[in-house]
Amino acid sequence: MLDTRSKGRLSTFQKESFMNTTVILLLVLSQIPAGGKSPLLVTREPLYIARVQYYGGDYYTDPTALPNLAAFASEKTGTTWKPLDGSATLLDPKLSSYPVLYLTGHGDIQFKNAEILALRQYLEEGGSLLVNDNGPARSGNSIDAAFRREIARVLPDHPLIELPKDHPVFSCYFQFPDGIPQIHRHDEEQPPRLYGIYVRERLAVLYDWNSDIGNGWEDPQVHKDPEEKRREALRMGTNLLMYALLQ
Repeated sequence: MLDTRSKGRLSTFQKESFMNTTVILLLVLSQIPAGGKSPLLVTREPLYIARVQYYGGDYYTDPTALPNLAAFASEKTGTTWKPLDGSATLLDPKLSSYPVLYLTGHGDIQFKNAEILALRQYLEEGGSLLVNDNGPARSGNSIDAAFRREIARVLPDHPLIELPKDHPVFSCYFQFPDGIPQIHRHDEEQPPRLYGIYVRERLAVLYDWNSDIGNGWEDPQVHKDPEEKRREALRMGTNLLMYALLQ
């Protein structure tokens, strides 16, 4: 069962955006059979996914990923998702109007003190952050170490924990009994993992490691992945969006 108690802590914008969809979503998800097929539901206003701009790396990588994920999730769920046109800084005055932030890339993520405070406020007020590690540590391009360092500055009292395979994020829409799928392997000796951070009993941060699910959202010709692998990535991405919305 998904925890909806945290909606009382949402910002005014989020309450208005989610009010008309949450009850319908809960009714629909409660009837989803194994395999993830369900009736469609329709929202009146689009829900925006904003790519996070940061200093120290190529935050702009994989430009076709979010448009493809938003289109797939909208088609399959009836909830209207749209990627923001361009990226958003953490100091964007409209940050609270984006229910989901997406952070990916390669290199050394560095947040300024003001950005740390802004992201903390965003997460504490009901926003969600999805993070995709896009590169292997052995290449020196992984954001893993930098992200762990910076998110600890943002939420020093909230640990990053691995989510078990029976966590509802793996079954809230499409079914993933084995956990997060492997799209591109960056560590040959480790399985893919999905981590999270709880804020006030709500899973506010989701971080996939050694899965590179974001690469699976890109156009087919970019990585030339098999269609089934791309479909897996898009399905799991849909779960991440829907879980972020419903909490």
